[in-house]
Amino acid sequence: MFRGNIRVGAVLGIPLEFNLSWLITLALFTFLLGDQVYPDVLRDEPAWFSWLLAAVSGIFFFASIIIHELAHSLIARRSGIPVRAITLFMLGGVSQITREARRPLVEFVMAIVGPLTSIALAGVFLGLAYAPGLRDNRTGVMWEWLFLMNLSLGIVNMAPGFPLDGGRVLRAALWGITGNYRQATRWASLCGRGLGYALIAGGFLVLLRVVPWLDPFSGIWLILVGFFLDNAARQSWAHTRLLEELRTRPASSIMQTVLPRVAPEVDLLQAMSRYYHPRDGMCAFVVDGDEHVLGMVTDVQLARVPRDRWPSVPVGAAMQPADEIATTTSGADLASVLEEMDGSQQTQLPVLEDGRLTGWVSRARLTGLFVPQPQVATSA
Repeated sequence: MFRGNIRVGAVLGIPLEFNLSWLITLALFTFLLGDQVYPDVLRDEPAWFSWLLAAVSGIFFFASIIIHELAHSLIARRSGIPVRAITLFMLGGVSQITREARRPLVEFVMAIVGPLTSIALAGVFLGLAYAPGLRDNRTGVMWEWLFLMNLSLGIVNMAPGFPLDGGRVLRAALWGITGNYRQATRWASLCGRGLGYALIAGGFLVLLRVVPWLDPFSGIWLILVGFFLDNAARQSWAHTRLLEELRTRPASSIMQTVLPRVAPEVDLLQAMSRYYHPRDGMCAFVVDGDEHVLGMVTDVQLARVPRDRWPSVPVGAAMQPADEIATTTSGADLASVLEEMDGSQQTQLPVLEDGRLTGWVSRARLTGLFVPQPQVATSA
């Protein structure tokens, strides 16, 4: 979803990633707290203490965002929806949920649990701020700031603009009332774009000093969030329309029936030179002497082995085992195929009929269906 992600581990089995843009926000929060906010309150403390408290505050706040996104992810996973990862980026966090909910109630619960979690965390930090022995402690100002930030996070995310949590709650409500998922998404996306424009306009008013109680940094932040929300709403609506179109076409319409087979002892370099295609990428099925499929080698497996080792690593050692491969059928609609690819993180999906391998579908060929082809000029 984002470029420049760094995977740092997992939380309850869900991968955790940091986008490089997150470092910008962490640095800004640390600077504002350490240079302006905390020194005004902790006037008797040395400067290094304000900076240390600022750094700890930033880490606590982003941990709060992870917990917020984890709540979304756990509900999604409990509902049978795969979660690829939780990613922190410049404007906050996102749960990379691989497909939409099938029912309005699941959408509603999955969306609202995030803001409710943030408000609950705000209550925890408020309790710490006023707990006996901590109220007059030097860290009290940090707990108060974390209370305000989590409360703000919960309230802002409930704004009725898709794809914010509030926008998803709105879509779930409209979907439940009308029974029309497409129309509910359309209305929620329009609300998201409207909110984005309002934030951009408000940001410019702040920069022009029409709103004097906010500093220019707040204006720039409002503009950035507004552009992000408008773009996200447009992409979400485009994605919904794309999935609708894909649901009208079966996997057989783009399935490739020529099955690239390779013996397990063949090295990766030979396999790549034989079966790599510029459009579809790498795909080869590893078979034994009786033509039983043992596994599959794609771009994903190639990327896991350093290029200088390809001549010495056999495909049998690098392949994805057959029992771990997600599959589809020729009659499955292409939207389901794409969602299966996202959930399994496969770039190619084998097609099975009655347990027999009959073909395969590549992500590049699927997504290429809707990429405009260059026009060839002709003369009269």
